[in-house]
Amino acid sequence: MPLIMMTGFPSSGKSTRAAELKQLFEERLLQPENQHRKHTVHIISDTTLGVPHSAYAHASEEKNARSALLSAVERLVTREHIVIADTPNYIKGLRYQLYCTAREEGTTHCVVYCALPVDAA
Repeated sequence: MPLIMMTGFPSSGKSTRAAELKQLFEERLLQPENQHRKHTVHIISDTTLGVPHSAYAHASEEKNARSALLSAVERLVTREHIVIADTPNYIKGLRYQLYCTAREEGTTHCVVYCALPVDAA
């Protein structure tokens, strides 16, 4: 599954789940029956892109953060890379753009929604 989009409220566990997924994929790729696969696993997050949390407080800065995410995904999405987009991804239009990127590359995608009660987030 080359593109995995994490979404959910802040502090809902997106980064934790993304790290767990990365570890799971890496462990499975090391198994003997998967040794022939040349996949690598990447997490694209605000941290890896150098985007501070304060970027989401202003529309213009948030637009730049979304552009950085989209560019990073476009560079990495191929059949050989498993890309986990670990950013808020709460804007439906952005998720659609990411879907189109995966479709153009002929790869699969999914959305993982990390649910948590609002009062617990």
